Amino acid sequence: MSRLWAPSVVFLLLFFPLLWISQYTYPSGDDFHLAVIANRLGPISAMKWWYFNGSGRYSYTFLQSLISASSHWLVLYRTLPPVLMLVGFGSVFYFLRSIFGPALGGKTLFLFSAASYTLLVNLTPDIATAFYWLTTSIQYVGAFFASLLTFGLLIEFARSAHSLRRLVFAIVIIFLIVLVAGTNEISALFMCAGLASVNLIYIVSKKKLSVAGLAFATVAVAFSLLSFYAPGNGARLSEVYAEFGFIKIVAGAISLTMYLLFEFLLAKPVLPATVLYFIFLNANRGRLDQARSLFSHVQWHWVAVLILAGITGVNLVLFTEIGPNSLIDRLKNVYVYSLFFGWFVLMTAVFFQFIDRRRELRLPNWVVWALSIFLIGFLVVGSKIEIAGGKAIPSANSLQKVASSIETTSVYTNAYLDILSGRAARFSEQNRHREDELKTGAGEAIDISLYSYVPETIFIQDINQPFGEPQWLTTYSCGGVRKLNYRETGPPAPPKKKF
Repeated sequence: MSRLWAPSVVFLLLFFPLLWISQYTYPSGDDFHLAVIANRLGPISAMKWWYFNGSGRYSYTFLQSLISASSHWLVLYRTLPPVLMLVGFGSVFYFLRSIFGPALGGKTLFLFSAASYTLLVNLTPDIATAFYWLTTSIQYVGAFFASLLTFGLLIEFARSAHSLRRLVFAIVIIFLIVLVAGTNEISALFMCAGLASVNLIYIVSKKKLSVAGLAFATVAVAFSLLSFYAPGNGARLSEVYAEFGFIKIVAGAISLTMYLLFEFLLAKPVLPATVLYFIFLNANRGRLDQARSLFSHVQWHWVAVLILAGITGVNLVLFTEIGPNSLIDRLKNVYVYSLFFGWFVLMTAVFFQFIDRRRELRLPNWVVWALSIFLIGFLVVGSKIEIAGGKAIPSANSLQKVASSIETTSVYTNAYLDILSGRAARFSEQNRHREDELKTGAGEAIDISLYSYVPETIFIQDINQPFGEPQWLTTYSCGGVRKLNYRETGPPAPPKKKF
């Protein structure tokens, strides 16, 4: 127990602000559109309407419509981020447990899962769309965690010899595959790429086909196509489609893969974390029989090739539809999360193929401590820390002014700063004030305040400023379309992020 309490306290301290700040979240943009349709038609009919008129993302539109049609919509909206974070940790824990098995020990597995999840969340390019915007949290990060759980279940399915147990695993796996296929195109593509990679590795290592593996992959492709070729997708894609030559699309897909890979390895603390991961495996090599058996026939170079091919294939499909354009950071969330676990599988294969078969890995204690301190520093401040003035809210006290002057790239510290600076509470107050403006506004035009001094952790940059789907915002709040006259209240929100 003495080994567990201190890391658990650190884990809770890091995630506390991310959980606490959820109470200040508020619907944005497409949330109002889906809420209007859901309240008019009901969740199931709304899903059908979207499939034929707006989007083939059947599971996403059903889940969001189900939440939006509730009389407790705002309560559910603010409850979902903590729930999603807990589900995310659970999926990471189960995936790692399926690889290493119970022999690693519950405490050790918990600590390793907590460390991995803490690093993963701090690598998130856009934390607001990852967890705090209902529209994207379900489609992207939620779908990724469901995919990760699926791969964990696949490992358990392959390992199980009991027919009834395998049947239960198969039913759950198929359910999750169908769910992910209907959330979002990028999430479905990465799931299909992962399942294809699993089948190819099995064929290369076992010299035979896996009937079950092919069946799961076929289900994934079939339901993904059902989503991709929905009648409602045609109109949406026509708005962003651009004509590009095949060579330019291929070059763009390869370039994006290389950019993502080099940024992931060089601009993030992934390489120091990899060294510590090797040390962790080396220290527990006597308890790795299950993982050793799983990776006994997995060649590291095949894993590397499949990671590069999978990401490039996803890029090709995406660029074929919209052209090689800049992509918003909520898509990058899925790329980074997929790279994180792809790199984890690759480095595990490298360990068992090279280090485990030779001799123990030994590093001086000062090197281990230096790498650990470096990673802790990354969790606290990210890749930079700056002191800048002039960003405090008008009513700021001394503590809030200090908190407003600090800038980092750590999602944990930024959440603390959003709370301590008063930005999160002010954002909540602005939303209450905007609600009053909409309810009390008379006539065809309503004066409404623009957001200012926004909290970076929960503010959806690319949808709230300045318009935020005004026709659906007013339809939901006022019962009909109104013209909005915007009024500035301070410095505007920063522009949306792209990569």
